[in-house]
Amino acid sequence: MPDLLGLSDEVLLHILSYLPSIDLIQCCQVCRSLAALARDKTLTRSLDFYLETRLTPSDLKTYVNRTVRDSIQKLNLSSLYWFPAQDLRFVSSCKQLTYLNIMDTKLKLQDIEKILQTLQYLDSIAFSLETSEVESFKKVYPQIKNLAIYFRGNRSTLERSLTKVFPGLEVFRFFTLALFYLAYSLTGRWRLTYSNGKRSPPEADEPESHQSFAFVEERCCKALNSRNKSRIYGIRMTEVEFKSKASMDEMLQSVGECTNLQILILRGLIIPRGVTFFDRLLKSCPKLTSLFISMDGRPQNSFSNLAAALKQSSIQRFALTARGWLENDRVLIDSLASCDSLRMCSLVELSQAFERKFDVQRIKKIVDNNPQLQFFFLGTKSVTNADAKQINRHMTEVRKKRPFFSGLVIQLKKSAAAILKDPDYAQQAGQIPDCCKHLLLEEFPPFLED
Repeated sequence: MPDLLGLSDEVLLHILSYLPSIDLIQCCQVCRSLAALARDKTLTRSLDFYLETRLTPSDLKTYVNRTVRDSIQKLNLSSLYWFPAQDLRFVSSCKQLTYLNIMDTKLKLQDIEKILQTLQYLDSIAFSLETSEVESFKKVYPQIKNLAIYFRGNRSTLERSLTKVFPGLEVFRFFTLALFYLAYSLTGRWRLTYSNGKRSPPEADEPESHQSFAFVEERCCKALNSRNKSRIYGIRMTEVEFKSKASMDEMLQSVGECTNLQILILRGLIIPRGVTFFDRLLKSCPKLTSLFISMDGRPQNSFSNLAAALKQSSIQRFALTARGWLENDRVLIDSLASCDSLRMCSLVELSQAFERKFDVQRIKKIVDNNPQLQFFFLGTKSVTNADAKQINRHMTEVRKKRPFFSGLVIQLKKSAAAILKDPDYAQQAGQIPDCCKHLLLEEFPPFLED
C-alpha cells in the first residue's frame, strides 16, 4: 500500500475535503505536513462543530490559529454548551466571517454585541437570547440580513424589538422552547421562518412538512395520507388511544410510509392489553432518532415490548412518562444501558411508591454504559432524597470525565420550576443546558404541577 503522505498536496486536499471539521482537527495531530494541509484555506472557509462532543477547548484553540481565523467565512459552534465563554470569544477576530451560529453556548449579550461591532462582513448570525435582553442592545446593526434566535419569551415582543436592532433584516428564523420545536434544533433544523413578517419559503434542505405536525389519533392517518409522506420529518400525536387492533395496524402502516421520519411524539398513548406495538413501530421507522412517549393507564406488557424494541433501535433521544415502568426496571433500564446510540434520556415514573427498594445501581448503568450520553433525567416519587443525591453525585463525577454530560435525578414532589431552584439541586441543575431544561419545563408540565 503506497504511503498516504507520498500523494501530492492536491490529492490530499481533495481527500481531506470529504472529512467533517472535527476530523480535520484530528489530522493535525498526525504530523506537521498533514496539519498544514488540514488548515488550508480551501478547507477552513466553512467549519461546523455543532454539538461535537469529541471537541475539546484546547483542540479548538490549537487548530484555529491566525491563518485559520483569517480564512473562516462560515462557522457553526452551536450547542457547545459546555465550552467556557472565553474559549469561544476568538470568533470576534475572524474578520472574514459572513455566517456565525453560536446558539446554546455560554456567550452572553456583551459577547454578541462585540462580535456584531467587530465583524464588518457578517450578515447572518444565530444566537440564544432572553426576550428581556433585546432592549439591552446598545447599537443598531443594519448589516445583518439573516437572523436566527433561540429564545424564551413572547414572540411578538421579540419581533418588534429585533426589527429595531436589526433594521436590515430580510429573513428572521426563530426557535421556540417547546420540546417539539427543540427536537428540530437538536438536529440542526429550522422550525419557523419569517421574511418581512411573513413565513418565507423553506431552505433547500428544509422539509416542506415543517408546516404542521400536530394530529390527534383519529385524524392522523387521514391527515398523513393527504401529504407527501417522503417529506414528513416529524409527527406529534395526542390522545393516541387504539380502540382496536385494526386502528393500530392502520396507524403503523401510515407512519411506516413516512420513509424519512426522524421524530415521533406520542402523548396520551393507550395500548390495548396483549398487543405488541413498539417493536412494530420501530421496525417500520428505521430512520427514527427521537421518540417521546407519555402513556395513560398501567399497560402490563408494553414496557417489556418497548425495552426489546429499543435494544434493536438507533434511537438517540428518548423520553418516557408513564405509570408502572419502574416496576419492570430490570428490563427497560438494562435495555437503555445497552443502547449505544442514546444521547438524551428523560424518564418519569408517575406511580406513588413501590414495594421493593429503588435500585440505584441500575440507574447508574444508563449513565456509565453510554459514553455519548449528553443528558439524563429521572423523576419519580419512589426515590428517596438520599438516593437521588447519591446518583447526582455520581453524575457530577461522570461530568469531570465527560464535560458535555449533564443529568438530574429528583423526587417528584414539586413543580419543575421549583425543582430547578431548590438549593439541594442548584449545582446539578446549573450544569444542565437550556435545551435540556426545557425538555422538563415545556413538554411535561402536567405531572410536575403543584
